[in-house]
Amino acid sequence: MEETGVETLEAEQPQVEIVDILSGKYKFHKANFGKLPRILSRGIYSPEFAKRIKDEKYKDRSGFNFRSVFLTSNPEELWAGDPKIEVGIMVDVSQEGVVPLRIAPHQFVGLVLADEKLSEDFLLRRIEQIKQVFEKEETKTRLLPIYGTSGDLIWPKRMSHEEIVRMLRERQKVQE
Repeated sequence: MEETGVETLEAEQPQVEIVDILSGKYKFHKANFGKLPRILSRGIYSPEFAKRIKDEKYKDRSGFNFRSVFLTSNPEELWAGDPKIEVGIMVDVSQEGVVPLRIAPHQFVGLVLADEKLSEDFLLRRIEQIKQVFEKEETKTRLLPIYGTSGDLIWPKRMSHEEIVRMLRERQKVQE
């Protein structure tokens, strides 16, 4: 049986699908934290797609009129800028580098914060802010787990990357 690298957390925490973000299967996109509500409700899209749907609020940070969205397979590459104002969006797509026009919210797997570069107090405040975004009616998204670039799960439950890998392996053995 193929290893899926996916596990569901239930019980007292909100139900979310957890994955091994360092497995190489997932891609990452960096965005300004202030844009998170719009991204969670509309997706990640290129300047060309923004023009097509007449999104007047879209601002292209690159200065170029790209026809695609940039993704990286290494979560560490997300933090060339200021990790206090940026958030990573983890997506499940097969393409590497750039993807055409738009990534829909249903392809989002989780959010990523630079856990190794931020203080614990800042991380806790940012998680509370993200939970508020999830609760907003206009966001209209399912809850997404929050990971650190270290691979650790930060929310809805703290788990080290090693614990995640071990749990996913055990789950896979049970399924076989």
